[in-house]
Amino acid sequence: MNKKIQISRRLLIFLYAYSHQAALLLHRSNNATWKEVRGFYNSRIKPEKVRGYLSALLGRPDTLPVPSLQDTLFFSISKRLVYSVLYTPFNRQYLLEEEVCYYLQLLKELQTFLAAEEVDPYKVGDLGLRFNLYIHRHFQWRLRIKDQIVAMKVDHFFANERLITTPLEQFTTGLNF
Repeated sequence: MNKKIQISRRLLIFLYAYSHQAALLLHRSNNATWKEVRGFYNSRIKPEKVRGYLSALLGRPDTLPVPSLQDTLFFSISKRLVYSVLYTPFNRQYLLEEEVCYYLQLLKELQTFLAAEEVDPYKVGDLGLRFNLYIHRHFQWRLRIKDQIVAMKVDHFFANERLITTPLEQFTTGLNF
C-alpha cells in the first residue's frame, strides 16, 4: 500500500493551509460556543468536499482500512531537515496512499464533529493535535519554506484583526473545487 499519488504543488499548499486552518479552529474552539465554531465552517470549504476531491484522486472510495498514526510514515527532525535540504530541487509533490487514507479519516472526524450539536472538548483537542502532527510529519517537509509561510497565513477562527490573512478560497485557484 505504499503507492505514490502524484499531486500538484497547488494542491499540496491547499491541503497544508486547510489542515492548518482546521487545527487552529479545533484548538481555539474552547474559547467559543460550538455554534460559533460551526458557523465559521458554514461559509468555508467543507471537509466532505475535500474528502470527495481526495477520494477521486485516490481512485476509489475512502473505505479502506485506515492505518494508525504510528503506522504511517514518520520522519524524524534530522531526516526532515536532510530531505528539505537535499531534495529541494527535486519533485516531492506526492503523497503515499496510506497518508491519503489517514488524512481522509481525519477529515471524516472533523466532518462528524462539525455535524454534532455538542462535542467533548478533550476529543476536539485530540483531533486538533492529530491534525498538527499530520501537518508536521507529512506536509511540511514537502513544501518550500516560502510556500509554508504563505499557507500559514490562512484565515482562521478567532484570528487577530491586525493579522493579514489569506482567504482559503485563494488557495483553490487552479484546482477543480
